[in-house]
Amino acid sequence: MAFLGITVPFSIPTMLPEKAPSRENTEMVVRLNKLLSSPVIDFPHITIVIFGKDLASSAIGRLLDPILEATSGMQPFEVSTSRITVFEPKGDSTPLISLIDSQDLHWLHKRVREACDEEGIEYAKTFAEYRPHTTLEYLGKEAYANWEGDILFPPISWRVSEIKLFGGDEGAERLVVTFPLGAPRTKEASWRAFVRVTQRW
Repeated sequence: MAFLGITVPFSIPTMLPEKAPSRENTEMVVRLNKLLSSPVIDFPHITIVIFGKDLASSAIGRLLDPILEATSGMQPFEVSTSRITVFEPKGDSTPLISLIDSQDLHWLHKRVREACDEEGIEYAKTFAEYRPHTTLEYLGKEAYANWEGDILFPPISWRVSEIKLFGGDEGAERLVVTFPLGAPRTKEASWRAFVRVTQRW
C-alpha cells in the first residue's frame, strides 16, 4: 500500500494514564485496556492520502513533485487527540480509532490532493470526508457488540516535523521518502537526501 502519512511517535494508550488523574478517567483507561487486548497495530500512523496497492517503486518518482509542491514552505505543526471511537464495521472486524485534530493536517490533505490533480496522479477517493485518525485495534464482533460509546480524555498533543511517503514492491521491501517540514530544499536534493530503503515500516 502506497500512502502519504505521519508516523505517531508513541502509543496513545500508554499516554492515557498520565492524562487521567480523576476517577472517571481512570475507569476510562481500564475500559480501553480491555478493548486493546493485543497489540495488533505495530505501525501507528496518520494517513494523509492513499495512492493504492502494489505501487511499483519505479512509480514513486511521479509522486515527489506534487508532494514537494504541497509541502513547500510548510512549517512543523501541532496535532492532538482527545477522542477514541469506532468506524463502520468491515466484515468481521471494526476499526477502533483515535481521532486527530489539526487544521494544518486538513489543509495539507487538501493541498496534496490539489497538487496531484494538477499532475494527473490518481489517489483514493473512497471517503467524501477526511477524518484523520490513528488505528489502535480491530475489534471482533463480540467486542463491537459491547461497545459503549466514544471514550473522551484530556487532549494529547505532539509536534509533526516531517511527513513520509510509504511505497514500494518486492514483498517485504519498502521504499520510504521523508519530507522534512520547514527545511529549505530543492527537488533534486530531496530525492538524494531523503529516500530511505527499509525492510519494514
